[in-house]
Amino acid sequence: MMESAMKALNTLMILLLVTGLWAAAGAEPGKVEVVYLLPMGNGLDQYLAGELTRQNVLQVVTDPAQADAVLTDQIGKNFEKRFEELFPPPKPAGEESEEAAPQVDQGPVLAGPGFSRGKGNLFLVDRRTRRILWATYEVPRDSTTKELHRSAGRIAERLKKELSVR
Repeated sequence: MMESAMKALNTLMILLLVTGLWAAAGAEPGKVEVVYLLPMGNGLDQYLAGELTRQNVLQVVTDPAQADAVLTDQIGKNFEKRFEELFPPPKPAGEESEEAAPQVDQGPVLAGPGFSRGKGNLFLVDRRTRRILWATYEVPRDSTTKELHRSAGRIAERLKKELSVR
């Protein structure tokens, strides 16, 4: 009898530990409050910043260090490189800081195969875990100000709806 009680207690402790680790492992879209927008095709990021703010969906920041997540229209090599620039991994303890060689701007990096601008795809990426928390597809009919504003409004509405569901 004592042995079965110990097994049950151990099982309960393992479940609690796994649940706690799972909950701490990553944010959900509902837990994202502050977002940084990467530059997007046709300046869509500018329209999205306005709509996300106007509709009170998320706080938009210009300092990526303050963001919970990043909103981007591309993933792949270019995104990973930009993400590393915005959020460099912490240096291991005890590692001395050496003067880095000056970086020479070589212009925009060409996208690898299959990883160019998403042409309508948008991704909300958790800053800490790099998990895609939310994605949508919205292609503006054209690149006019009016159409970009409409598309940004539809995107913000979708994200707001998703955030309210969670």
